[in-house]
Amino acid sequence: MKKKIFCLFLTLSLMFSFCGCKHKAGEQIADEYFTVIKSDDLGWTEDFAIVYANDTKVMYMLYRSGYGLGMSPLYNADGSIKIYDGR
Repeated sequence: MKKKIFCLFLTLSLMFSFCGCKHKAGEQIADEYFTVIKSDDLGWTEDFAIVYANDTKVMYMLYRSGYGLGMSPLYNADGSIKIYDGR
């Protein structure tokens, strides 16, 4: 009987540990520093966004896949960093 209860407990623990959900706390913190210009949900685990920093107006591209996140500044054709001008 103890083995059955242990197996049930182990199964439920693993089931709940593998369930993923989007964590909104990180998004709330990011909203203080960045403003989203364009966002696109690419599927179940992938997101893409163009944002700019509220204080410097520097534009960035964000790409999230699973638990990984990539962030890169955007550049103009002449190699200078792209600044958000309101358009």
